[in-house]
Amino acid sequence: MGYTIAVITRKYAKKILECKDANAVIPVDKCTYDKGVLQNPLDEIYAVLSETFPPLNGPEASSYDVADECVEYNFLPYAIYIGYVGSQYDELNGALGPLLQKYDCVIYNCDWGTISFPEHSLKVRLFRLKYRLKTNKWAIALRDALLLFLMSEVCFLLIRSASSHIESPLIDLSSVSSVAVTIGAALLASVRIWVEVIQHFKSRR
Repeated sequence: MGYTIAVITRKYAKKILECKDANAVIPVDKCTYDKGVLQNPLDEIYAVLSETFPPLNGPEASSYDVADECVEYNFLPYAIYIGYVGSQYDELNGALGPLLQKYDCVIYNCDWGTISFPEHSLKVRLFRLKYRLKTNKWAIALRDALLLFLMSEVCFLLIRSASSHIESPLIDLSSVSSVAVTIGAALLASVRIWVEVIQHFKSRR
């Protein structure tokens, strides 16, 4: 077989991304041919997938007459390892796509150390967005700026509403324009982004 992938549930994809070590999460040296160890929903994925791609190895191995249609299967309770040749790539992905979406699973590409998600899943898009917000420095800067801006706006509204109940406030907020406060809050919130811009240009020198 030329390439190897592992079908895993989404929670193990998160663990791989966090620890940066797939072997610690899905150790290939502990694989077995026993499909009985598979947990739901991987056992259901295997049952459907093996109809299109019969196993080349293990006790259910097909005859050599259909070897070109087969793939190698190895199992962990939470992973299906699949070995395949390059000519099977498109057909294998076509068969796996609907299964990944239905059972909320992903593919770990063992040869490149990357994780692939079903493209048309709302859960996947939300997961990608959440992951980028946690790791991308520009996303972090934008998030922090928006949070600071919203906090400034809320504090202004709270103080302004409270000032009407105070006979002699230290600052007469009624004379402060809401537009001016919004602009000031936006400028204050953009400080983090300007810091990232400056650091970005410094690092390119």
